[in-house]
Amino acid sequence: MQISPDGTGQEKRHGTRLDSWKEIAAYLNRDIRTVQRWEKTAKLPVKRLQTPGLRAVFAYTEELDQWLKLQNPESPVAPPRNYRWLALGGVAALVTVLGFVWVSRPKPSIPLNPRPITSEPFIERDPSFSPDGMNVTYSAPTQNSPFNIFVRPINGGSPVQLTDHPQENRSPAWSPDGSRIAFLRGNLAQKASLMLIPALGGEETKLVEIAPHPARRFLNIGRLLAWSPDGKHIAFPDRGESLSAPIYLFDVESRERKQLSFPSPTEHDIEPSFSPDGRTLLFTRAINELTSTVMMQPLNASMQPDGPPRKIAGVGPWNASPVWLPSTKDILFCSGAFPRLFLYRVPSDGSSAPLPYAITGDHSMQLAYHAGSGRLISRNNRIQNDIIRFSLENPKQAKVIIQSSFVDRSPAYSPDGSQIAFISDRTGKRQIWVSDANGANPIAWTRDMEVDGLRPDWSPDGKKLLFVASAPGMSQVFSVDSDTRKSTRLSNDSLEYVNARYSRDGKTIYAWVKENGSNVIYSMPSEGGKARPMGLKGGAILGESPDGQSLYFFGSKPDRSRWLKRASLDGKTVDWVANVPLVENSALTRQGIMYYEVKSGEATIFLIPFSGTPKQIQKYEIEDARGLSVSPDSKFILCTRVQPQIADLYLVENVR
Repeated sequence: MQISPDGTGQEKRHGTRLDSWKEIAAYLNRDIRTVQRWEKTAKLPVKRLQTPGLRAVFAYTEELDQWLKLQNPESPVAPPRNYRWLALGGVAALVTVLGFVWVSRPKPSIPLNPRPITSEPFIERDPSFSPDGMNVTYSAPTQNSPFNIFVRPINGGSPVQLTDHPQENRSPAWSPDGSRIAFLRGNLAQKASLMLIPALGGEETKLVEIAPHPARRFLNIGRLLAWSPDGKHIAFPDRGESLSAPIYLFDVESRERKQLSFPSPTEHDIEPSFSPDGRTLLFTRAINELTSTVMMQPLNASMQPDGPPRKIAGVGPWNASPVWLPSTKDILFCSGAFPRLFLYRVPSDGSSAPLPYAITGDHSMQLAYHAGSGRLISRNNRIQNDIIRFSLENPKQAKVIIQSSFVDRSPAYSPDGSQIAFISDRTGKRQIWVSDANGANPIAWTRDMEVDGLRPDWSPDGKKLLFVASAPGMSQVFSVDSDTRKSTRLSNDSLEYVNARYSRDGKTIYAWVKENGSNVIYSMPSEGGKARPMGLKGGAILGESPDGQSLYFFGSKPDRSRWLKRASLDGKTVDWVANVPLVENSALTRQGIMYYEVKSGEATIFLIPFSGTPKQIQKYEIEDARGLSVSPDSKFILCTRVQPQIADLYLVENVR
């Protein structure tokens, strides 16, 4: 007999039992702090164990469902996810604030409570309303394709799959008359076809081929298509063969196009959106992978640019997904540092600064708005990564040593093995944290900046950490001191830095730089100063060889395969060492280059000795992992356990 928590000895069946705050929060699609607050203020049915040594809290899914219905009996509630999948996925926090914050306007009479309209255990993205506001089209994975196009009723009902094609089908946009849906098919970073399909399904029409997505991977880009209000044109970005991407206005009947935006050679314009009268174009101008701004371009009666565009004041480094609120002429947009994006509202005339519009919580992006009904849809992400330690001597010895409800990633052992540096956004920003070697006593070493790129690098004496972080303009190189916890900017130029590593003697910094669309290697003094090109083409840097004579870094061959390269420090000799699938999963050790591949839930560790034949040294069970750090004594490795990302579409009613 199972002993019930109240000690009666009778088995109780209340649905699945959730055995921690983390599991309860995941089931409710909320963060832990919100759920704990609900228990105190709204009598959320959470129980406590009295038996020593057991978990402190638990709850039953059936009781939680009943509690949800009592909170809002008029509102339909999407069915909860299959919980067993959630437990495996380790879903992190989602909606942190349900209140309405807009200090310069009165609160609405109807509560603005978000509810999920999709709840499948994968990613739904790119929402677009039907003209009557009763349906939404979006893209989601299917068995035979990364993404296909779906239509789903807002007020419940099963989704209808419109496309069934092995290529990627993304960014659907409903025509103003409701008869057609435009979407993109193919590799969006290379060549994709602009397609039309009847809204109820049927024969597809190909309009034109474009390259709408940046060559580099932008994780948080939303819509790429927008219909003009008259239904005669579609706006889209197209970089063609260049690095930048203007937004063009494409005539659906004549197939002619006109240029609407004029970015610089290193910028990329995305996420177009028209005002209801068609006289203004909103769009996002991406400066790099982590920095963007919202732009507003006036248009004349012929829908051509009428004067220069105006920049809309932002909040964080990434400002994107703008939509109009016609009743107030305000603009809603998402801002923050990816993936922690929040909703903001700002007058389109720039008369005041943006203010938080906290109706969807954090991790919000890809907005869609229906003016007639006041309905707003956002895509809300949940991302959680943990740091796990494996024994190189015993593959069965594996332990999660650093964990939170958010993203903990990119671990790096200190030179003496006593500490671990890692990147975490557990406090709302990506910061450098340092813990003991067992993951205990984590302390934030940085405070205000957003840390970017690959894992931080310890100075040879273990007194500083080198990293890349957002700065005005491009990402720059910083270091932080172990004693003062003070960060110092080491680079001060217009270059875009991706990762940096110390030399063996600690006197030089090697940096991977994005320059005019190419990957190049620079060097600079470790105390800061002018960065100088080394004449080496390549990307992610592993570091100097033990003898201090060579530099190891990665490059791509013409077939796009990733290869480890070794170059003399004077740049005169360069060798291709080995094909390594994922550069993050590599580390420079005293014995050679260690890396791993993950296939079918198993990670295989390889060693490329500095002299000798590459060999396999260990295997571990893990679904997915990123990053690699090896302890100085070569007894342990650290990696980031990557949990499956989930993204749902959330609906808020009566946004005016």
